[in-house]
Amino acid sequence: MIYRCKTKWTLYYKKGITVCGDWTKFDNFLKDMWDRPSKLYSIDRINNDWNYNKGNCRWATKKQQAWNRWNTLLLKWKTLSEWSGILWVKRSTLAQRHYVYGWDNNKVLSYNNKYFGK
Repeated sequence: MIYRCKTKWTLYYKKGITVCGDWTKFDNFLKDMWDRPSKLYSIDRINNDWNYNKGNCRWATKKQQAWNRWNTLLLKWKTLSEWSGILWVKRSTLAQRHYVYGWDNNKVLSYNNKYFGK
């Protein structure tokens, strides 16, 4: 966390993301965040535009963190990966429909798909 915010070539540094001054000492971090629930969890910022601090951090699984990325597209409150599994359509196909072709969410999910109808 500290390394990624202080290293000039990282996206965190370039975006100006910082670590709360108190957290430079591990005991202060531990006092605010407690022990992580298990090895399946790591620190996650709730709002990716804000800094690392007690009010903006939580313990999260890799899946929760993947959903919280700046480039995760939610369609009808599900991620592309979730829709891909539901519709049996490649995630890359759904992403292409949205980002390349500029289709709206309904068309992305319903094109050639019996699940939503035509």
